[in-house]
Amino acid sequence: MSQTPYAVTNDQQQPPKDNTLKIVLIVLGIVILAVMLVCGGIMAAGYFAVARVADEFQDAFSGGFAREYLEAPEAKEALGNILDTSFVMDMDEDEEDASGNLEIRVTGSKASGTLIIGSDEEGNELVQLVMDDGRIIDLPQPEYEDFEELDFDTEAMEIEEVEMDVTPGGN
Repeated sequence: MSQTPYAVTNDQQQPPKDNTLKIVLIVLGIVILAVMLVCGGIMAAGYFAVARVADEFQDAFSGGFAREYLEAPEAKEALGNILDTSFVMDMDEDEEDASGNLEIRVTGSKASGTLIIGSDEEGNELVQLVMDDGRIIDLPQPEYEDFEELDFDTEAMEIEEVEMDVTPGGN
């Protein structure tokens, strides 16, 4: 009964398992997941910020801005009560006939059309309402207050002069 030294294996003689690769892969996976979540959050925030700015832009141009022109009796007669306005954003800069006019789609209780605000060849402001039935209605420009006619009491405004020392190290 002779025994060779290699015949019996002892549990204490086995080398310990190396878990370094497993730990590195788990940490790397967690880091990649965190980076993806941060990038996704930034993209979502950017999307909602751009959407909000676009909505504000749409409301500013198609709502309040267009209403000044649509208060004209000619527009009220053709459209009726204004139900909806929307800014037309399908202008292609590549087109040769791109005029640079501002186009606002208008829906009224009687009819619908497109409000076109731009300028003619001489640089005068041109405002037209192009109805869906093909009629073109020239609208008058709204009454703007002349800035020079506004009465500012400049003496009541107090403007202070502030002296600043701009020399390096000067206080």
